[in-house]
Amino acid sequence: MKILGLAILWLVVFIAAFVIPRFIEPTGSGFTRGMNRLPLLFGLHIFGFILALISAVITYSSRAKIARWLLVVGLAPITIDVLLIILLVLFYAGTIISGMVSRQIY
Repeated sequence: MKILGLAILWLVVFIAAFVIPRFIEPTGSGFTRGMNRLPLLFGLHIFGFILALISAVITYSSRAKIARWLLVVGLAPITIDVLLIILLVLFYAGTIISGMVSRQIY
């Protein structure tokens, strides 16, 4: 039941990471407006990643004793987090590459 509890807690933190920063009043002006929301966003995502790691370790260590559905539930958070990190890196690299390709030399 620890695995299921950790997966549910991860899901709550994962959803909260996207919802809660929307309710914080943005401060600053111009380019930096809303930068006060980022520490909470990144903090919740890091906390969720730590929960996903703990869930994956517990799931992997007890994989012979648990049901198949619990194995999937225990490894889903780390899978989703790793996929999001990969997508973020690909998006960042794509913007850099597209900026280099579309740059015109006068």
